[in-house]
Amino acid sequence: MILDASEILQARILIVDDQQSNVLLLRELLVSAGYLAVSSTLFPTEVCARHRQEQFDLILLDLQMPGMDGFQVMEALKTNSADDYLPVLVITAQPGHKLRALQSGAKDFISTPFDLIEVKTRVHNMLEVRLLYRKLNRYNQTLEATVLQRTAELRESEARYRSLTQLAADWYWEQDEEMNFTKVSGPVLEMLGIRVAGFQGERAAACAEGWDETQQGVLQARIAARQPFLDLILSKTHENGTLQSFRVSGEPIFNRTSRFIGYRGVGVEVASVGPASELAALEPHLRRVRLELGQILYESGERPKHAYFPASSIVSLHYITESGASAETAGVGNEGVVGVSLYMGGETMPGTAVVQTAGLAWQIDRRALVDAFERNGVFHRLLLRYAQALLTQVFQSAACNRHHSIEQQLCRWLLATLDRLPSNDLLMTQELVANMLGVRRESITEAAGALQRAGLVSYRRGHISVLARGGLEDRACECYRVIKNEVTRLMHYRPDLLGAVPSVPSSTLQIHRTRSVQVQPDSGGAP
Repeated sequence: MILDASEILQARILIVDDQQSNVLLLRELLVSAGYLAVSSTLFPTEVCARHRQEQFDLILLDLQMPGMDGFQVMEALKTNSADDYLPVLVITAQPGHKLRALQSGAKDFISTPFDLIEVKTRVHNMLEVRLLYRKLNRYNQTLEATVLQRTAELRESEARYRSLTQLAADWYWEQDEEMNFTKVSGPVLEMLGIRVAGFQGERAAACAEGWDETQQGVLQARIAARQPFLDLILSKTHENGTLQSFRVSGEPIFNRTSRFIGYRGVGVEVASVGPASELAALEPHLRRVRLELGQILYESGERPKHAYFPASSIVSLHYITESGASAETAGVGNEGVVGVSLYMGGETMPGTAVVQTAGLAWQIDRRALVDAFERNGVFHRLLLRYAQALLTQVFQSAACNRHHSIEQQLCRWLLATLDRLPSNDLLMTQELVANMLGVRRESITEAAGALQRAGLVSYRRGHISVLARGGLEDRACECYRVIKNEVTRLMHYRPDLLGAVPSVPSSTLQIHRTRSVQVQPDSGGAP
């Protein structure tokens, strides 16, 4: 902390002495040195009341005064001061009084007769210490208030996190320090047939019929040992041959003193493919790979060797003109597959596939995908439905780019990207967004600025945070809802729309997916 000269010269100073000549001398000395707020009194009994009212930064106090000496004044100030700092510089001609005054709380002393240079130096130094002390005290108060505010925000954020986690999960649980369940939510829990007490009971009670006992054992062991775990797979084979799997994560909870106080976990459906024989034939051909930002999976006209099922990644399908200009025709996330042409009979791709958001994906060889498609089973139907959903996206995006404003297109694109991500934060530059939409970067800067001024997004270089999704939905054109409704209709099984296919579960195509918000067709409102 630094003080400038003006702060010291504006300090409030009180001179207390029963000798008028001493008061005049000290006052003239301080005023000539540039001090602007110097006052005085000949009556020591007034000091406490005046200090309570004006909060002086320095009190020049004579020790030898009739009626009430300086020591008594200091004792009274100790009970009267607004803080624990006694800003007293004593004036005395008695050497023995100096030590006593310091022991009584005075911060320094001036001997009489006065040495003018010594007086100015001691006054300046004491005021500097006093003002720094005051500034530090104010800073500590501000810091404490900030800590309290941040603590409240963290608690609120934790409550929002728990609420959002429950909404995004198929099941959610909390346990106390005795490992007794205190909160369980999600309709899937009842669907699974797992009893709440099952996780901590005997093995037979924990494993409902059809569940993989080895996976259940690993889950129970982790919880019993109070260990964190991430993306454990818990799967079940239903009577109709459909295999249903959940990705389960959990963590122990500790308080500020690092004492264990509970446990919480979440389960999200990541696979629902049937019959089991189809998945069994497909699984050996799936390889978990990481896709990096900007990675080109295939170029226009290329004959790809692999298809990809994005898990936490997003792939953008581009069309590039002869001049080098490009625009996104569709995006593929955890709802679909990159490489539709491979199983639809095409030998080459009409556009370029570029990784828009880095993450994981499942890679499958071209031949294995085609073989699985040609078996004409559940997987065949899912792939066909996704091809229709992709066509809807391409057609609607083309209409949107032609007829709707840049701001509406940006809102549509942001919402579509959010649907494929687990958070509201996007690692994305304005230049990349401009390339996706096929517009000038300046247009994206203007549109993003309007959204930020409206409090809907927060933008800093390379990072976009969505603050109010509902506001984006209000500003987006109808294209977002049309695409969302069609993807939901096609990729979430409904007998009235798709025909009676008993073996097809209510799930997305993606073998390993994250949960997304569904939009009801023709709802006319926000998803």
